[in-house]
Amino acid sequence: MPADPAFTLWHVPDPKRLLWRCWDDGCIVYHMDSGDTHELNDVAAAALRCLAAAKLDYHQVSQLVCASLQVEGGTDFDGHIRQLMDSFDQVGLIEPVTP
Repeated sequence: MPADPAFTLWHVPDPKRLLWRCWDDGCIVYHMDSGDTHELNDVAAAALRCLAAAKLDYHQVSQLVCASLQVEGGTDFDGHIRQLMDSFDQVGLIEPVTP
């Protein structure tokens, strides 16, 4: 039986390959492996930092981002984090953890 995607753990494979530059209103991240630069708002930056520090599922990232930014979460926010992580996966910033 395939794993439930909601409980799949994700991470940044090599956090040292991301170069960060942040200001009051967001960050840019240069991904050394792809050569791409990504503009991130506060939510996206907090999520990517969480995934650079630990192997987490969607819900865990959502909880940590809410705590970090002192915002209230919920189903809509979880969905936003899931879409954000899907985007990170598509551009190669994160990958699922293989057992």
